[in-house]
Amino acid sequence: WGDAAIDNFQVRDIPSNDLSVVAGAVPSGCDLTATETLEIWVVNAGIVPETGFSVEYSVNGGTAVSETITSSLNPGDTLMHMFTTTADMSADGMYVVDFSVVLSTDVDTTNNHLIGVMAENYVTPAAPTTNGDTICNGDTAMVTSDAGYTSWYDAATGGNLVGEGATIDVTPTATTSYYAEAVHSVGHSENFDSYNVGDYIVASDPSNWDVWPGGTPGGAYDMQVTDVQGNGGNSLRVFNSDGTDIVLEFGEEISTGKFYYLMDMFIVSEGYINFQEDTVIGTAWNMSVTFIAGVIDITIDGASVLTGSYNGTNPAGNTVWNTFKFDCDYSTGTWEVFADGISQGTFVNPDPVASVNIYPGAGVEYYLDNVEWGKLGCSSTTRTEAVVTVEDCSSIGELSFKDLNIYPNPNNGLFTITNSQEITDVIITDLQGKIVYNSRNINLNKVNVELNNLERGMYMINIKTSDGMITKTVTLQ
Repeated sequence: WGDAAIDNFQVRDIPSNDLSVVAGAVPSGCDLTATETLEIWVVNAGIVPETGFSVEYSVNGGTAVSETITSSLNPGDTLMHMFTTTADMSADGMYVVDFSVVLSTDVDTTNNHLIGVMAENYVTPAAPTTNGDTICNGDTAMVTSDAGYTSWYDAATGGNLVGEGATIDVTPTATTSYYAEAVHSVGHSENFDSYNVGDYIVASDPSNWDVWPGGTPGGAYDMQVTDVQGNGGNSLRVFNSDGTDIVLEFGEEISTGKFYYLMDMFIVSEGYINFQEDTVIGTAWNMSVTFIAGVIDITIDGASVLTGSYNGTNPAGNTVWNTFKFDCDYSTGTWEVFADGISQGTFVNPDPVASVNIYPGAGVEYYLDNVEWGKLGCSSTTRTEAVVTVEDCSSIGELSFKDLNIYPNPNNGLFTITNSQEITDVIITDLQGKIVYNSRNINLNKVNVELNNLERGMYMINIKTSDGMITKTVTLQ
């Protein structure tokens, strides 16, 4: 047998009377009420049964609500008590709840309190204001909402989702109602047009952007704004030769609710981004996305989970801007990827996202514009109707545009539209349907159009008068 040494040996009695708060439950969600139920868990850490003690809660430092427990709590057992006095959590915002147990003979009172249980009544937006449209049969209508993020349905309640966003294009064949539901969102959008060419994005907006570890805002790894391939303005140059590496931060590790990330890309050779899981940059990768020769490939830990396609050129073979969107419903962990509004499929990935890394690795050259991310929350409790009136314009369409003239055509992006009847709206899209020019309520017979910094090629012009709409083409060269 060997020797043994014991130091600081103590023998302590278990307290005869000792109650401890081990948990508290407070609801979070949309549309909380003035009568929310709270719960407390208390364990008997002593050696004798306890009865006649009190449990309490207070909200945001207010007056404590106290209720007496008349049943017996045996040693080692846990009591879950649902307070009969409810809490008013009807106002949007954060709530801090403190829980306590009160026993007059308690030997150890250090475990009698649970402080700072957080809860939130998420913001519920008001129903939006909407605008409908009037079109000729066969034309495309635009319905708009003043909400930052909007879900559009085909019914006032229930129904099917027909589109998302403040503006959607629809092509009904008869007069149709669309119903807008405002969705509260937290996020950030950037089109780079408020900056000067040559500005560094991280140095200019450090609250949303950061350089990869080892870089310096305004220096190493930071990325510059350019107007070389502006998508109707400035964009961000993402070239491997520049040695840049930046991150758009989301401010938290998002793993609940709904999340989306949206961007426009003008892919010169290849494109690449990755989503980071941790707020500490470079700690963990969620997934990587490559865009090469019309193919989107999404990988997680090196394994491909989804491939899709995009059309990176127009019929003339020139590179064009593409819009990519990544949606995630964290209730199921399901992601859906869109290229120019067309779904490329879904995959499951429940891991959180905390930022997107814009990194031009070997072979990567592209321009980035209209970057946006959002975490979606509560929806308005009611929807607002927007009516699209469809008219038969077969008898008046030709008269409405009998003197229409677009000149010069082809042009360098500067041209004029004239018509004997007043022009009310001019909407120009690329061949993928992306709106590049939108001017409404003009009410002029002559309209001068400037399409600056757009890719050379063909564009569709939708010209409206009070009597109808006609679609023409214009070529930029």
